[in-house]
Amino acid sequence: ERAAPSIDGVRIFVVDDNAANRELARRLLQAAGAEVEDAESGEAALERLALAPHDVVLMDLRMPGLDGRGALKRLRAAAGPNRHIPVLAFTADADLGAEGDLAGFDGLVRKPIQPLAMFMTIGRAAQWLPDGKLQVNCSQPTLSSGTATNGHGPASTVGGDRDAHGGHAKERDDRP
Repeated sequence: ERAAPSIDGVRIFVVDDNAANRELARRLLQAAGAEVEDAESGEAALERLALAPHDVVLMDLRMPGLDGRGALKRLRAAAGPNRHIPVLAFTADADLGAEGDLAGFDGLVRKPIQPLAMFMTIGRAAQWLPDGKLQVNCSQPTLSSGTATNGHGPASTVGGDRDAHGGHAKERDDRP
């Protein structure tokens, strides 16, 4: 069995209207070395994501007001430092899996949270390169249910933005 990819130092933004879910995710992720910020709504998340870069977003699908799908659509359409980062659906919905249920999302983290599965999914979305730079590669996210991936082609080259097919490949050089 393979060990989970390291998420040490990965900047993760958790969006969930349920305070207990946010706190549990925060504690688990911080214990694994991640830097965590969170928001209680889609609107609050978009305001904060416009200000500072992150590596991965966990986005609850069902929230009052602006839900996860709407927040994702606005995040991708807006200018800002997080326009092209991987956004993982964060949901307890058991009936996901139909074509298009996760359209636009780069993977899935199910609730109740299974820590190892969450770390694996986030680790695959944010892969550290040997030179300390971050390669975000969401070409083949594995959904915790073991079903289909997001269908994006392989990421192009390190140093680019989201390619025309939606795959990620970017370099992060703002680390000390």
